[in-house]
Amino acid sequence: MERFVSLDGDPLIEAEAAKAAFAAPSDGPVTRVEVFLDGKLHELDWPASRHLLDVLLAEGIDAPHSCRMGSCSACMCQLEDGEVRLDKNTILDKADLDDNWILACQAVPLTEKVKVRFPS
Repeated sequence: MERFVSLDGDPLIEAEAAKAAFAAPSDGPVTRVEVFLDGKLHELDWPASRHLLDVLLAEGIDAPHSCRMGSCSACMCQLEDGEVRLDKNTILDKADLDDNWILACQAVPLTEKVKVRFPS
């Protein structure tokens, strides 16, 4: 499905703001996340107040992304363990969600451990 809409903001400016925010100390719970991307396993701490994509980019991991608004599916990955909440989702349908697909740009953790896998 193709959908043509204006973005809510500037993804590049938001990426820089997210990176700066990630450098600041985080209050609240932290999840341990395992991310399988490009044949490599990355294990990171994921503050519950931050989106997964922001955590990955702040750690220098080149995760796929585009709009950062939950509208393009470029950051789509599959949840293998744990639970997350999507703050926004205008692209994944019920079948995608039933198959555990999530959007890294909108995912925040709900459990102490999470595993995700990006398509190869």
